[in-house]
Amino acid sequence: MTGAAAATAPPRAKSRGRRIATALGIGCGGLLLVVLVVAAAVVWHFWSPGQQVATRRIVTDQTAGFLHVGDLAADPGTMAFLAELTQRFQRFQDARRAEQLPPPMRWLQSFRRQGDPGPIFHLLLPREATVALNATPGSEPAWVGAVNPRGFTQLIARMLRGSSIDPPDDYQGAQLFYLRGATAGLYDGTLVVSNSVDVTRASLDRLRGAGDAAPAAADVGAEGWDAILQLQGPFAAMVLGSIGFDPQQAALVRRVEAGLDVVSADELRLRAALTPDDPNTVPMLGTAMAGCIDGLKARLGRAAPTLAVQQDTSGDALTTVVTATQLGPAMDALVAASARDTPPPTPAR
Repeated sequence: MTGAAAATAPPRAKSRGRRIATALGIGCGGLLLVVLVVAAAVVWHFWSPGQQVATRRIVTDQTAGFLHVGDLAADPGTMAFLAELTQRFQRFQDARRAEQLPPPMRWLQSFRRQGDPGPIFHLLLPREATVALNATPGSEPAWVGAVNPRGFTQLIARMLRGSSIDPPDDYQGAQLFYLRGATAGLYDGTLVVSNSVDVTRASLDRLRGAGDAAPAAADVGAEGWDAILQLQGPFAAMVLGSIGFDPQQAALVRRVEAGLDVVSADELRLRAALTPDDPNTVPMLGTAMAGCIDGLKARLGRAAPTLAVQQDTSGDALTTVVTATQLGPAMDALVAASARDTPPPTPAR
């Protein structure tokens, strides 16, 4: 009996050690789970965009013009266009570097893989953004911008708090930051910036629903466009003059609305609606618009894309739809023009 008891003692020791190891494993697993949960909560706290509202609520009846950009990161055509343009920039820079490499080493440059810029654009591009110009009689025009960032709202709030020249204020549920030359407001997950404190506060009021936003551009449509531009009065005439309109003809237009749709990496679609004070001037404006398009093609020369133009002069507004395809030469011309004054990169030693 004594020998049998002695023979069974070691298994009890192993069983005790196994229980200790199991307890340690469970404890370490639980600790690791807690660490992961805390880390995920911290990451989510800084990454979460928060509750966001439509940025076009900053547009009012006093707005002389605005530009609205939608969620470009969710648009396949825009992402394909940006990826193609980025790769052309990269290939141009690689060619400049290759010119400085010894001939036996140039072949290595062609094997360098191009990274996909999509994740970076998806991280940086906001969900939507609106920039408006408010013209109040008797005062200087004030600009205001509203952005719904894709994330890092808490980090943005910390950066604004650190850049504020005065202590931030709590403004009816929003945070107000006084920057140099501008005032920023953060209403949950929507950021507002303006060069006027009063405009910033009024924009925060509209984001909360305390005011009414201006209706969407009726002639262009608010849906189906990656970007929408609307200009009123002298600002419309100024933009038309910059693209080649005669100043007297541009002064006849009281409103300009335009929508841009990036269909793919090789196709853009632009629709513009020009509303004059006198509907009888619509045919004349159509002739002027056609002349501006021909002038643009002449200035671009061989880099000009293929343009398909459709005009409607039968209504109270001139509607022009331009579809641009075969964008490669125009992209290359843009890349070369942007790098014309940039010195070539210094070769690595």
